[in-house]
Amino acid sequence: DSSMISVNTTTDYTCGDDEEYHLMDEYCYKIFFHETTWQDAKSECERNNAMLLIPQQMKTLNLIKFLFLRRRSYTSSGIAHVGVIYDNRTHTVIQYNTTNGNTLPNTPNPNAIHTLCEKTFRTRYETLMSSSTLSKEDKERLKTQQTGCAYVNFRDDFELSISCNEIPCNQLATVICQKSPIRKTRSIVAKRDNIGLSINDAANFSKPVGKRFSTIFVIFAIIFVLILLGSIYILHKRRSMQENNNRIDTERHTSNLIYSKVSTGNEFDLN
Repeated sequence: DSSMISVNTTTDYTCGDDEEYHLMDEYCYKIFFHETTWQDAKSECERNNAMLLIPQQMKTLNLIKFLFLRRRSYTSSGIAHVGVIYDNRTHTVIQYNTTNGNTLPNTPNPNAIHTLCEKTFRTRYETLMSSSTLSKEDKERLKTQQTGCAYVNFRDDFELSISCNEIPCNQLATVICQKSPIRKTRSIVAKRDNIGLSINDAANFSKPVGKRFSTIFVIFAIIFVLILLGSIYILHKRRSMQENNNRIDTERHTSNLIYSKVSTGNEFDLN
């Protein structure tokens, strides 16, 4: 029906039926209060149709930290996995979105994930390679392990920051999954009224603005003249009534004087 109009209006964003997901900023986050390796954490999030935590803003990390630390019964290292891996051979950060990995471009922003990962990985790698306690075999093995998994330490006393210096990627840490919210929409259906215009109405609407204005002016002028004539008539009637009342009062006063004289004359006659 061409007279019906459908308008879609966004009403709400939800995280679905799982109440353990929390909507913060643009994503839903869920903390699994157990620790596992980075690869197992990634697989667990994928089974939940989500991805491993990849924070976009510092305020988001602070909100997740609040949710993490308020669970006082949970004893952990305070470390949570982050869904990126730094590859030192290509100097790139691989961001894992569900089952596909996307490469983040290099960025000059010192607070960006790429810069943080590159800096922390190289610092850790150089420290291990220069360590006197590490055997020659271990150092040779490190040369082949040119990747580091990212994590964040929520128990750090300093400002929260992402590190990619977990070179073997077998560190146990908490699993935090992230997914896009569900956008619920509702459809509003409205009916459009078709207003039919007669030929005369259409002709009136097609008249120039000047002609329509002159017609309105004439109508208002006639109304003004009628109001003016009515006011003059009312004033004339009031004036006539006032003169008539004055005349009646004068005649009544004269009659009273005559009556008073007659009465006085009669009194003298009685004496």
